Amino acid sequence: MSNASNNQGRAYEFVCLNSLFKAISKIRPAKIVRNSSYQAAENAWETLSHGEQTLYALSAQSTIDTIFALEPNIIEQSSDILNLYIQNDQHGEEADVRDIIIERKDIIWEIGLSIKHKLFSSSDYGDNNRGAFGKVYHTYDLKNKRNICHVVLDSEFEYIEYNGTRYPIRYVHFWDMNVCIATISFEKALFDEKTGLPSSRNAEAIDDTIFYFVQDNEIYLPQHQLLRLIEKQVA
Repeated sequence: MSNASNNQGRAYEFVCLNSLFKAISKIRPAKIVRNSSYQAAENAWETLSHGEQTLYALSAQSTIDTIFALEPNIIEQSSDILNLYIQNDQHGEEADVRDIIIERKDIIWEIGLSIKHKLFSSSDYGDNNRGAFGKVYHTYDLKNKRNICHVVLDSEFEYIEYNGTRYPIRYVHFWDMNVCIATISFEKALFDEKTGLPSSRNAEAIDDTIFYFVQDNEIYLPQHQLLRLIEKQVA
């Protein structure tokens, strides 16, 4: 696995752990164990751009209700403190898929987090997870008799580097096509302000690949909201 993928995975673990902690703390006492793995994850999080952090935070937040539904004991009202921590990489080498552990006395819940990037359409979302970047599924470890929740970031979010600046783009399924969505800031960079024409042949070629430009903050909308926005403005 590349260093970039490792950093993405650690960063996602960081935001998922903190999102879980905030949600659980509203119901019962909880504590984050700040071990060396947590520090590595926090450092990876700091390397992300603001846009990437926004995307990851949206994904993590979208998984909370599903995780609680799969493991309702997590939010059982109690005075016991839940300890949340990130496992070290050695467990992964030992084929242990659990990345985040939620622990209470003699009871352990394992939440396995993974991150991958792929193109998907709005039909990939179920009614209970519609508009979420994160998906949750669970398996049962027969050997250890434990439930494991897996949280996956399926992201169609990418970047284009142009004139030394990275601009976010999104690929979405629209009108039975996979189309590229970019930001107004990128559009301004591609076009000459005075003439309104592409500033170069390269800019023109790039513009030909982009279906629609949205406001900079709109590029991070959950997919179903982004599609609804485009439908209203393109129709």
